[in-house]
Amino acid sequence: MTEFRRKTVSYLIASVLRIGEFPVLPGTIASLVALLVHVFYFHRLGVWGLGWVAAVGASGLIASHRLLQGSPSQDPSWIVVDEFLGMMISLVFVPLRWPLLLLGFCLFRFFDITKLFPINRLERLPGAWGVVFDDVGAGLYTNLILQIFVRLTS
Repeated sequence: MTEFRRKTVSYLIASVLRIGEFPVLPGTIASLVALLVHVFYFHRLGVWGLGWVAAVGASGLIASHRLLQGSPSQDPSWIVVDEFLGMMISLVFVPLRWPLLLLGFCLFRFFDITKLFPINRLERLPGAWGVVFDDVGAGLYTNLILQIFVRLTS
């Protein structure tokens, strides 16, 4: 595979099929797309959905690493695979009920934007690790809160 094609594939992955090119709120839009993909596809996979989460995480990490090499920005706004992945993690094993899904979306965006401890530490990891893992942390926080909420209200 030529370097141009490798970079093109990496760009499509990192920008989630060019969602990252939206002029406003590309991370929020990627999170919303992840929510919709979850509703219409991923929730049906059950435990096998974890494989997709891992695949998105690994491919996003590799693609982001390739594209950040030589880049002046440490976390360009067009890299949104991290928000897509974080939203997927937020909804793993969460019942498919719109109030829960919307709460998950809002919580994930809150944690992604505010970078509460220890998410702020994850963001400081070098290169693509920091780009991706702060959103993994936000997704884990969100999922934990949703799981507690489901158990307390069931």
